[in-house]
Amino acid sequence: MSPVHGIIELATNQNDEMKEFIMNTKDYAWALLPTGTRMDMLVPTKATYYSEDQVAYIVEDIENSKKKRVLTSFGGVMESWAVGTVHDIRHDQHHYRLGTFRVIAIVNFQNGDSMGPVPYGRQLPHWVFK
Repeated sequence: MSPVHGIIELATNQNDEMKEFIMNTKDYAWALLPTGTRMDMLVPTKATYYSEDQVAYIVEDIENSKKKRVLTSFGGVMESWAVGTVHDIRHDQHHYRLGTFRVIAIVNFQNGDSMGPVPYGRQLPHWVFK
């Protein structure tokens, strides 16, 4: 376990204020797991790991805007993942860096709401929050 992940685990066990502070530091990286599958926002229900309880964040690599991904999460829209925010992402299991990505759109499968330019009709790599 990396020192940052150890601190986050400690903070989670001790108090939410510490966790919030750590999550907002530049050294924090979000843990995601590439599924090896793709999702088209035009027909997300056909994706292997689709659930109507998820929120999808469409992101683009800040170094190559043509590299887009769909990241899905349970639990509603996260304020810290608003359109335009930038996040460092690491692999959940191997902890290697997957890149730095900007949120360009959000789709809430629960109520159908969306924000930003959703790339309908494109099969994008699908990653899940862990």
